[in-house]
Amino acid sequence: MVKNVSSLNITNHPNFLLKDLKRIPKLDFRYATEESRANTIAVLGSSSTDADILKYMDLCSEVTGELVKRNYNILTGNGAYGIMGAAYDAAAANSIRDIQTKKPIQNLVILRTPFWGDERTDCIPIGKATSENLRIDSFSKTADTFLCFDGGPATVQEVTSLIAKNHYGEFNPVKNVILVGREAFMGLINHYQRLFGLGRTSKCPEGNLFSVAETKDEILGIIRKFSKSV
Repeated sequence: MVKNVSSLNITNHPNFLLKDLKRIPKLDFRYATEESRANTIAVLGSSSTDADILKYMDLCSEVTGELVKRNYNILTGNGAYGIMGAAYDAAAANSIRDIQTKKPIQNLVILRTPFWGDERTDCIPIGKATSENLRIDSFSKTADTFLCFDGGPATVQEVTSLIAKNHYGEFNPVKNVILVGREAFMGLINHYQRLFGLGRTSKCPEGNLFSVAETKDEILGIIRKFSKSV
């Protein structure tokens, strides 16, 4: 966990993201060290609040809060609603706060520009990106574990990109990609199992390219096991 990165000194002005955008780095490489990556959990998922998303929000909040209490950083895209909002809120509520700025130092965000308009300020902005592709690349440079919840096309794009890069050996160590909810990712899981059956991937996907979890205890167990293996 990075203890104190408060030099950006972002204020609580309602338009701070526009006002201070130039002072937010493309990527703060203090968060890209091996130690920091190992202690950062990126959360991917929808910012909507439809019925299928709502059933995962409580789980996301509970898991995120517990991870922060265990001294992990949480990294999101600063969405205000849905999975993104649940992760952000739990991280902000449970984080250690900087003595001077009062910012929650374990609640990290990488911003997407142009802005959606619902971005919030009770966080540490460690980067910015102009597309989903560039943002998931920055996520990959700053986190080794990804909690992937149900989401829309952008989430599917991000998750499949991570799994493919695990397959092609582009990450060292491989990313700990955790798909939360087998039902939500059944199509993706079945597709990779089919590729394995056809010999198009050499390792059984589940357990090698990604893991699947349904409960808080399963998620924490996978993270604990991964932490011991790297």
